[in-house]
Amino acid sequence: MTDQAPDWLSVVQAAMPLVAALIAAILAIPAYLINARINRNETLLAKRREVFATYVTAVQFNMIGQREPAIYQEAYANIFIYGTDDVIRAVSAFHEQMADKVGQIDGTRAADAYAHMVLTMRADCFASSKLSLPELKTLLPFKYQ
Repeated sequence: MTDQAPDWLSVVQAAMPLVAALIAAILAIPAYLINARINRNETLLAKRREVFATYVTAVQFNMIGQREPAIYQEAYANIFIYGTDDVIRAVSAFHEQMADKVGQIDGTRAADAYAHMVLTMRADCFASSKLSLPELKTLLPFKYQ
């Protein structure tokens, strides 16, 4: 009987490396997809932080009179590409408050809009923040006139 056909145990033993490789490959696919998604999210988060910082810097330069319209417009446009819905709404509200209103800006409303925008960006980029809107308004790096 040993010359006619291999017994089932030797067939199973011979197939084990192939079965193990197949199982490993099947399990590796979801792991790869999860890892790729995590990497993509981390890359997007880093880009958001960069875009938000660029926009806030452009706003601050405008506030101190060093206007660079091209830089501001590019930073503002990038918000619409990389920002979440909440950030886009907050930035748009701030932009609307400030656009072409030199000399007629309501300082309280502008400070509210700026603080809300910053808090929204922080919520998007960081897990949590303990700053409240009124507290952040007192800490703004400049005052609206």
